[in-house]
Amino acid sequence: MILGNYALSLELNGSFPVIQEAVNNSPSAAIAGIVALLPAGDFWLLFLAVIGLIFMGTTYDSASYTIAAGTTKDLIGNQHPARWNRVFWAIALGLLPVALLFVGGLRELQTASLISSVPLLIIYLILAVSIIRWLTEFKLAGKTNNLAKQ
Repeated sequence: MILGNYALSLELNGSFPVIQEAVNNSPSAAIAGIVALLPAGDFWLLFLAVIGLIFMGTTYDSASYTIAAGTTKDLIGNQHPARWNRVFWAIALGLLPVALLFVGGLRELQTASLISSVPLLIIYLILAVSIIRWLTEFKLAGKTNNLAKQ
């Protein structure tokens, strides 16, 4: 809220062309320019970079742990997934943004996610049909059991 109002003030006063910077370069460049204009701007840019790295590290750690737990066949109680499994998923998740940097960026990511969602759509349709069949069988089995009890 504070940075948004500060950016609006900079744009209206003509101190920094926020909209032009966002359109010509990128929104992240505009944000960096706004933060750099704050008192001790270099410190705040460094601070945001460190906080961003910490956030990304914890996000990748949590995601790799969750995926490793989901891909482990027999995980019971307080067991944790194997370390090699977590490391594998952390590396796989880390390679994704690196590959996108070499491919070209956000537009390619949008196209790739759209193309990769088509097989998932088919899987979801199969799951929906199987759930409907299971619920129908469950309902029929319940009616049969109720008739047998009477």
